[in-house]
Amino acid sequence: MKTPQRVFPGTFAVFIAFALGLTASSNCYAEKHKHINLAGGKGLPFSDGVIAGKTLYVAGQEGSDEKGKLAAGGIAAETKAALENIQKVIKAAGFEMSDIVSVTVYLADIQEFGEMNKV
Repeated sequence: MKTPQRVFPGTFAVFIAFALGLTASSNCYAEKHKHINLAGGKGLPFSDGVIAGKTLYVAGQEGSDEKGKLAAGGIAAETKAALENIQKVIKAAGFEMSDIVSVTVYLADIQEFGEMNKV
């Protein structure tokens, strides 16, 4: 039994269509999303924020200073530094702090919640 000669061209056409689909998808993604990267991304493989449509998503920000070290002075200083880092991302994206609709906070020690919440 002979193998049909048209197997390779059909497979190749499917591969080309698949490759074009990937290219189109990546172009659509680039048009709909804008990445906000401060300080060159700090050498990390993710963005500080991403604008999708009219919504800004801000990545988790720690309470670190410009040098990347944890702010000295306990949870209050760390909270203040984290909020300042968030504000930098928000401003770079063209938004304001008053535009925030939801915040999630993770604490290593829940006993520090009251002091963190004051800030």
